[in-house]
Amino acid sequence: MKNMLSIMVLILSIGLGIVSNNEVAFAGTMEYSVKANIPKNQINEKLTYFDLKMAPGSKQTISLSVKNTSSEEKRIMIEPNTAITNQNGVIDYSKSGHKKTAH
Repeated sequence: MKNMLSIMVLILSIGLGIVSNNEVAFAGTMEYSVKANIPKNQINEKLTYFDLKMAPGSKQTISLSVKNTSSEEKRIMIEPNTAITNQNGVIDYSKSGHKKTAH
């Protein structure tokens, strides 16, 4: 479950905010698209994020396809980001370096 959540956070954070030329790009201004390359151990193949069936403690390399839809060359840095729940109960992926809290 932790692996699935971490992978989902990675994919969603990539889709919502990526550093491009030292500026953060947000959904309204994105000139690129990101697609998860879904492996064979995906639980639900209809999902567009990683939901993988894996043994506890196992590791797996995943990949993404990034497409530049602009006419200009882009430099994109992909970084995982921890999701948090904001004060309205909505998932927020914009907090970099947020510390995990125990539940």
